[in-house]
Amino acid sequence: MTTYRRTGPVVKTTARTDSTNLRLYYAAGVVIFNWEKNPETLRVHDPLTNQRTGVRGKGNISTNEWNEIEWKVLPERMEIRVNGRLRHKAVGDFKALKAPIGIGPAFGSKVSVKSFQVTPLKPAKKTDKNRQK
Repeated sequence: MTTYRRTGPVVKTTARTDSTNLRLYYAAGVVIFNWEKNPETLRVHDPLTNQRTGVRGKGNISTNEWNEIEWKVLPERMEIRVNGRLRHKAVGDFKALKAPIGIGPAFGSKVSVKSFQVTPLKPAKKTDKNRQK
């Protein structure tokens, strides 16, 4: 039996905020660093369901300094990293998602972007489950 797997988008950005609200967007999802209501809490809105999760102690990023942010949305999970350190991971059925991806400020913050790279959805390598070892 031959199956095809899909890899999800990987968003990599080097960005900074002057104060609060550096936000990434994908489908129904939002990732909020330095959230205006509690900068220490990472706000994550699930890309498929928009279910909101607050991750205490993981939301703060340095202001006025470049931060390397990576948001991986794979078929069955997603991961969020800042400067190489894992801030959040979650499971979900993300394989059918296809939507624009964005970055921006909110509530008066100013966001600067040095780089923004998206590796789009694409077929992964073909696997053959019946192949003999």
